[in-house]
Amino acid sequence: MFMDKITPEVVGKLLTDFARLRFIRTQEVLNEFRLYPGQPYVLFTLMEHGSMTQTQLAQTVGRRPATITVMLSRMEEAGLIARDISQKDRRCAVVRLTEQGRSMGSSLRDRYIAIDKECFDGFSAEDLNKLSGFVVRMNDNMVKNLSSRDVASMLAFGRGNVAGMELPLPGNIRTNENLETDKENLVATEKG
Repeated sequence: MFMDKITPEVVGKLLTDFARLRFIRTQEVLNEFRLYPGQPYVLFTLMEHGSMTQTQLAQTVGRRPATITVMLSRMEEAGLIARDISQKDRRCAVVRLTEQGRSMGSSLRDRYIAIDKECFDGFSAEDLNKLSGFVVRMNDNMVKNLSSRDVASMLAFGRGNVAGMELPLPGNIRTNENLETDKENLVATEKG
């Protein structure tokens, strides 16, 4: 039987397959919206935090300033963002969403939520709680062996308050009490 032969390598392959399939699904959505990878996180960050300087935005989404400049130029040409000169420091550009950008960001977020619902169709709240615990542990294990410890900036984009709870970053020390609170929050969110 297949389940008798589960090893870390088999699970790793299954996770890789899942990541590829999820990437393909999200790429289909990006193509529909005519967005490049990375641009959704700029939209989501500006929706959540409001206007910010280009430097702040680059740090928040974990991108290099040169990369963010190219990304913002494309988004500005598409009418999704606008850059204004800062009133505090005329050397800085402040990035803000346009109405078109806000509308697209909202629609895109809804599509991403739909992909997650599609992915976890048939999973119970208990299944999701167990899986969440496993993923947090796997992330913590991976962080221990990273040569670069700046995980917060690498994974910060796309995070924040999701479904009413703050997502833990890998590397956080999770006590049983933290995990129980997380489970209670997730179950409460599922019921709400």
